[in-house]
Amino acid sequence: MGVFLTASIGTVMSNTDELMQQLDVARREVALRRIQVQQHREYSAFLERMDVSTLVQRNELAMLEGELNRWETLARRISQLIASHVRRSDAGS
Repeated sequence: MGVFLTASIGTVMSNTDELMQQLDVARREVALRRIQVQQHREYSAFLERMDVSTLVQRNELAMLEGELNRWETLARRISQLIASHVRRSDAGS
């Protein structure tokens, strides 16, 4: 019985070592998965911020383009008024 008990203890110890190794591997896999999930969250947040930043930049660009169009329209109108005034002055002379 002593031999059987020794063999059984050896088997249990071997199985325990194997289970501990499997547990260690599983813990590493879980830790890696947590890192992957965290990186995915951070990357998603980064992309969201970039999208918002891009939208803000596009909005600012559209506003600047609108302002530029208003100034160009004003410049054309002033040029037309000057040309009209010059024509009237030339016609009056």
